[in-house]
Amino acid sequence: MNGTILSSGDDVRTLTVNRPERRNAMNDDVFEGLLEGIRAANADPAVAVIVIRGAGPAFSAGADLTPSREPRGEDFWTRKFDLEMRLMRTILESPKPTIAVVHGHCLGIAFDVALACDFTIARKDTRLGLPEALFGQGQLLFILPWIVSKKVASELLVCGTLVTAEKAQQLGIVNSVVPEEELEAELARFCTALRAIPPGGAAGNKSQLLAAYAMAGMDQALNAARVRAITALTELSVEPAEGGGARKGGTFDEIRARDGLKAAIRWQRGVRLVRDTSGATFNDA
Repeated sequence: MNGTILSSGDDVRTLTVNRPERRNAMNDDVFEGLLEGIRAANADPAVAVIVIRGAGPAFSAGADLTPSREPRGEDFWTRKFDLEMRLMRTILESPKPTIAVVHGHCLGIAFDVALACDFTIARKDTRLGLPEALFGQGQLLFILPWIVSKKVASELLVCGTLVTAEKAQQLGIVNSVVPEEELEAELARFCTALRAIPPGGAAGNKSQLLAAYAMAGMDQALNAARVRAITALTELSVEPAEGGGARKGGTFDEIRARDGLKAAIRWQRGVRLVRDTSGATFNDA
């Protein structure tokens, strides 16, 4: 497995995103590494639980925004999001119970990863949310509306509001919130409970739950979110024609590379940064 993902453990397989110098920003190597690690754990009869966590000061600040030399047209975004959606569906459909252990920032695509897991344990300092909403990109893994109320989903998906770990627990986004010194004990408690489930029992229970969501329309929502994300980011990568809403300064990607994400968001939407009660914003990552 490549160095962006560290794999360890026997019956509890831990996959650790290992890019602390980039606050574990997720790129294709990370997605492919997680995909490989989860598939290997699913195929190993000795594995009872899969844990996903991040090295260093944060679970993950979200997608890696390093500029790419590859033209960012529809083909680029289709390839990228198909890889990410394969990862999300592999987590969702894993026959083994999955646990996200998050700390620091858990933003954007990393928030999607945590939502896809069966359980999420959060350290008290965690901030969670989808800052992509500030520049017109919705959630790739459109699962949040299946977890929270419409009002809450609107605040997170439309406004880009970040929430504290405690607030996320109140909303049903995370299962447990603990201080740093209790994090490993809380993870051990979850793993002990999951180990006690008879072989195949967790897989059967998960399949029934996924079937219920499928009947309610979650699969269609996931597919629609993929198309929406590809369309939105393709549009952000293209300079509008003169007279058709063109703006000075270049494309969203060019401004982001030159002046930073905050400047690009202001260029695109003119929106103000949304802060939670702690004062944290997406740019604190």
